Amino acid sequence: MKKYEQIDISGDVGLHISGNTLKELFENAALGISDLSTDISGLKEIKKKRSPLIPTAARTFWSCGSTN
Repeated sequence: MKKYEQIDISGDVGLHISGNTLKELFENAALGISDLSTDISGLKEIKKKRSPLIPTAARTFWSCGSTN
């Protein structure tokens, strides 16, 4: 099943959106609207990485401004 399809409307633009659930329908609507308003062809996927703080560095950072 196609998430959304752009349809021609005289003087405007429209979307035919489908989904198996209400949640999926709204997700696909958001994708369709975003696609109409933004050119995402040049974007790359970003992978999030989480790096833990080094405890001594965190203590040093927080103690620098301490007046106690």
